[in-house]
Amino acid sequence: DALARHMLGSEYGEQDRKAVALYEYEMFKATEGELLLDTYI
Repeated sequence: DALARHMLGSEYGEQDRKAVALYEYEMFKATEGELLLDTYI
């Protein structure tokens, strides 16, 4: 996974950054979705 590649070093640098960015984006969407649900329920 992205964290393991990050810990192994920068040989996967570009892929790792993309994976981390995607992961953070997914987490952001999930958090935003929960906030929206809390607002409307």
